[in-house]
Amino acid sequence: MLTRHRKVPDPLSDEWPAVSQHRYSTTLPPRTWPSGGVRFRCSLARLATDLKPQEVWEAVHDGLVEAEEDLSDGDLVIVMRLFAPDSRGRNLAALIKPAVDGVQCSLLGYDGERLDAVVRRVEETARRPELARDRLQTTGPLGHQHFVYLRGDGLQWSPTDDRLVRIELEFGQDHEAGLEGWVGRG
Repeated sequence: MLTRHRKVPDPLSDEWPAVSQHRYSTTLPPRTWPSGGVRFRCSLARLATDLKPQEVWEAVHDGLVEAEEDLSDGDLVIVMRLFAPDSRGRNLAALIKPAVDGVQCSLLGYDGERLDAVVRRVEETARRPELARDRLQTTGPLGHQHFVYLRGDGLQWSPTDDRLVRIELEFGQDHEAGLEGWVGRG
């Protein structure tokens, strides 16, 4: 059943009528992010239906990150806007998981075993391999976590998401692929 709303409530308020909400748009109005938390913005050089968390992790590190508070404990909310030159023919739903995982990983410091082996594998596919070790070890606003695992000849980027209580993702069309968003307390 589809419901038409004349006035859409703020998705960060308790008035939001749906447990799960998907919003698709060709143009998105400028967004005012809540205060506190972490804001980020980045370009995604390669946006495809097979987007990988590592690509998002690198892009967020290469972009702008403004952290106003430590979010190493408590519930989290992630609000993101994903832009693409053309969304026709894309499986937009397939972009959600790698985008969310990549953003979370970029805001974490690696706290796992076999760091040298993980760094070597990240360097094999990274656009800027010389930054891999530093980026993995830097303490992020979400703290430290074992979020990347050795799997076969590759890696599995898998941050724990038990702290996530809400994810909001908007898709929009722009001349350049990119991602922007906010992570804060839930």
